[in-house]
Amino acid sequence: MTSLQKYAVFHLVVLACTLAAVGALLLATGRPMASLAGFALLALIGIRGTSMRGTRSPIQDERDEQIVRRAAAASYTIFWICFVAWGVVLTLAFQNGAAVPIVYIAPAVWVGMWLVLAVRAVAILALNRASTVDARERAR
Repeated sequence: MTSLQKYAVFHLVVLACTLAAVGALLLATGRPMASLAGFALLALIGIRGTSMRGTRSPIQDERDEQIVRRAAAASYTIFWICFVAWGVVLTLAFQNGAAVPIVYIAPAVWVGMWLVLAVRAVAILALNRASTVDARERAR
């Protein structure tokens, strides 16, 4: 397993733990705004050695750099599609001129960050696998 794959798997584990924490807090408290505290686990992604920045970067060569760029483009594309769709849904749901409750807006930031990181990690694994399979085919 390459360091880039380890990086992506670590992010997926942190994201799964975050989702579990938010769900557990929601079940325990019954309050959606209080359950947002579970997103604090996203701070684990900043642990030195697993970050894309710094001296211990998982990027090893040009192929890894291209994979990371494509994964970032995919994650931000999915984020913006979902963000705009959420805005349209809220507009349609509250079209009678009523104010949109904060309980529908505040989680968008956290869910958006979670979505960007999740899509990025999955895309890194998928692109890494695809490039490895492609390299094996060319070697034949």
